[in-house]
Amino acid sequence: MLEELGEVGKQNQHALESHLINRILHLLKHQYQTQVISPQRYEPQEFRSWYETIDTARRETRRLVKKNPSLKSRMAEVITDSYPDAKAGAINQMNKYLPKDQQLTDQSFPAECPRSYDQLIDDDWLP
Repeated sequence: MLEELGEVGKQNQHALESHLINRILHLLKHQYQTQVISPQRYEPQEFRSWYETIDTARRETRRLVKKNPSLKSRMAEVITDSYPDAKAGAINQMNKYLPKDQQLTDQSFPAECPRSYDQLIDDDWLP
């Protein structure tokens, strides 16, 4: 029985990491697009689908933590562990659409996640 509970806890943490990676990845892309590439256009037409993805990941994160409150105590660790994958994903996805002379690198984004848990689940927060 304890082994099954431990497995459920691992599955919940994996799901949380997946939702956070997706949310952080799209927030990084949104920030780069709106503040670096096209700062004069707050909502570039070609990136509107990111809002839906950002919102879905936020809702799923909040729902998972509500159902599994013990995850909240590990949130800082999970965000820290998830950020490198989110950052790498954002770089890879953005580079598909950027000219070679504007390609992103690891230095294009902060070394550590610049977002708090409260920001990541806030309905109205965008960078």
